[in-house]
Amino acid sequence: MRRAILTMMVPLILGACGGSTGPDDRHSLNGQWESQDFRADEVLMTLTVTNRQVVGHGSLTNTTSSTALTIEGTYVPPSVSLNLGLERFEDINFEGTFEDDNTLIGTLRGSGFDAEPITFVRVEEEN
Repeated sequence: MRRAILTMMVPLILGACGGSTGPDDRHSLNGQWESQDFRADEVLMTLTVTNRQVVGHGSLTNTTSSTALTIEGTYVPPSVSLNLGLERFEDINFEGTFEDDNTLIGTLRGSGFDAEPITFVRVEEEN
């Protein structure tokens, strides 16, 4: 009898636990992102996440030039860590978290940035 009750209880207990690691799993990092009000520079990124590994591409643009970015990193909700590889410059590291579904806040380090605050907003796709 005990075995039958235990057998029935295990699926209920496991179902109650769920597979989520928390409420921040709802945030998708996939898609296009752009910096908001960031100095005279604009950072654009297109990101794809597979099994918490992030890859992408983008650009760092200022009033005189634009430089291509290659992007690699990790996404362990709610934390995002990205390495922004630049041609001819030292790589830049972004460390941040989701403020809401469409906003990332964090800092940049490397290539002249020293814990420089930055905000990225999701670029909504046009229908």
